[in-house]
Amino acid sequence: IIWLNLDYQNLDSAAWQQISLLSNLRKLSAKNSNLDDDKIIYFQTLDSLVSLNLVRTNVSLSGIEKIKNLQNLESIYLYQTKTDKAGFKQINQLFPKAKLDTGNYVVPIFASDTTVFKL
Repeated sequence: IIWLNLDYQNLDSAAWQQISLLSNLRKLSAKNSNLDDDKIIYFQTLDSLVSLNLVRTNVSLSGIEKIKNLQNLESIYLYQTKTDKAGFKQINQLFPKAKLDTGNYVVPIFASDTTVFKL
């Protein structure tokens, strides 16, 4: 298995622990799941992981610190986790090669985006 989607799953600790056996896993999405700081420790053996989606989980900075050895991570999605802005800076230092996606985007509106109809 190289790509695993566990979005919206409510797994027990034993099931989360089984993920540690997936040594070739490259992409893992656990958004809106019951993943937390205690269960994320099972990910520390996933050396091939390049993408990790933690959106809307109960993972905080202390949980992310438990997987700091995963230096192949290229993308970490952290929107609506238990991590604050100061934590994002520390995570960026832990994973300098990874792109952190913290969500909550603000998209500017340009005049050219609007069409005006005149009668």
